[in-house]
Amino acid sequence: MQTLPKDLPGRLLKKEYQDKNTVLILRKEAEQDLKDAYEWYESQQKNLGVTFISEIDAAINRIEENPQAHAKIYKNIRRAFMQTFPICRVLYRNKSE
Repeated sequence: MQTLPKDLPGRLLKKEYQDKNTVLILRKEAEQDLKDAYEWYESQQKNLGVTFISEIDAAINRIEENPQAHAKIYKNIRRAFMQTFPICRVLYRNKSE
């Protein structure tokens, strides 16, 4: 089993990230999903797992910049899609809603 490389975006390796406007908590289940997806993509093509994690980070950046930009899919749960991996998505809840 591969482990996530240490040079991946820092907030994805930490269990919790916070700045003045955003709190990101990576649940244990989501962390395992990220690791599994990373390993699968790496097994398909070298560095594809790194690209996948970078896309997750980019999606989180977009969420931070404009949390209301993504469609609500259930109550106050929103979904952000990734550009290179369109089947994957980041689900999040905006506490201010």
